[in-house]
Amino acid sequence: MTAKRMYFIHALSPLHAGTGQGIGLVDLPIAREKATKLPIVPGSTVKGVLRAESSLADDQKTAVFGPETGNASDYAGAIVFGDARLLCLPVRSLYGTFAWVTSPMVLERYRRDAMGTPAQFEFDFADADVFTKSPANGGVVAAGSVYLEDLKLKVAVNPPNGTSPGNETADLWATHFSSLLWPIQATPNSAAATWRALFKARFVIVSDDDFAFLYETATEICARIRIAEDTKTVANGQLWYEEALPAESLLWGVAMGEKSRKSDVNLTDAQVLDHAVGAAGADRTTQFGGKATVGRGVARFIAGA
Repeated sequence: MTAKRMYFIHALSPLHAGTGQGIGLVDLPIAREKATKLPIVPGSTVKGVLRAESSLADDQKTAVFGPETGNASDYAGAIVFGDARLLCLPVRSLYGTFAWVTSPMVLERYRRDAMGTPAQFEFDFADADVFTKSPANGGVVAAGSVYLEDLKLKVAVNPPNGTSPGNETADLWATHFSSLLWPIQATPNSAAATWRALFKARFVIVSDDDFAFLYETATEICARIRIAEDTKTVANGQLWYEEALPAESLLWGVAMGEKSRKSDVNLTDAQVLDHAVGAAGADRTTQFGGKATVGRGVARFIAGA
């Protein structure tokens, strides 16, 4: 038997989960899917971080995450982490500072993984470029348009007899994600409520083509150098460029737990998920990817349902 749980990553600082080296102008690009070029944090990265910070006893830790490399053939770990895929990219906006941007393709892939998200899914891009419930004042909409980087995108207009199905669907998705990303437990959390409202005011859905343009061009590129101690100038060959997902990026992934294969540790699939991912709604801060010593990769890790 296999149990499944969604997880989310909310970048609090630029996040660099890299590929080692690049072949283009960027020396250290971020990891991306081959076909879609969608930015990802590899599942191996997620598993390694959670294993390293786990407070489980050694026998339970190896039962959940697997034995050390030297004993890898003894048995397999009981937890599987899929890659974390980009869900919403924070994009500079002329109004409202920035928007959390996604697209129908991303939402359909998320819905396939999650099973049980909003059923309504209607986006007719014939007459609009953006679907959002963002208010005219306090959101990212101005005069019927949203301005993302160099793009001016027309917002769906509500028809006289009601609201646009696309905007209604955008509102359903914004409500769905805001409740998972900023969970409010038994005691109401004013900070969570504030962030839910901020997210809903900035959540927009653009076409797949526009989103592909944004996630290939609107990531963060940072120039890095090393100074030679004797001359206090750039050391020879020590200027390079790094790519990162900007702060406020949101990603989702799927974790699957199976019954422990370690003979002297009896853990069910659900217990494995609780130990590795956390109970539904668990929210903790950790660090993913490289460049930790310069503040990269600080992120919230949230266990979904």
